[in-house]
Amino acid sequence: MGNARKRRAMRRAFDECGRAGVLDATLADLGLDKGDIGPLIKGFPGSEDLLAAMCRRMGIDAMPLQDPAIARVMQRSCALCTDHGRCARWLKADPFDDYHDFCPNAELVDFLRKRAAAAR
Repeated sequence: MGNARKRRAMRRAFDECGRAGVLDATLADLGLDKGDIGPLIKGFPGSEDLLAAMCRRMGIDAMPLQDPAIARVMQRSCALCTDHGRCARWLKADPFDDYHDFCPNAELVDFLRKRAAAAR
């Protein structure tokens, strides 16, 4: 399934939640509000790949297994981020610029890198 089809499917899922009267509760469970739906759909599904690539590049690819709460925060931040293009270019660059300039997860990435280094 292509990205556009996946985005349409996500939009339909949110619409169905609205028709069923469970949209607000569903969004609350996800830590989102109605204003987040558009940006979330726009970034889907590419944000998942970007986050995984960022974690691998920064040496924290086991992060989701270590702390699901942090993983959810990072996934949400990445999904709502408006700099996916810059992130993709950063991931391809070598050497890479400072991701702190654009990444909403920069502080968590730093924290997880330090935690991973301490565990070695």
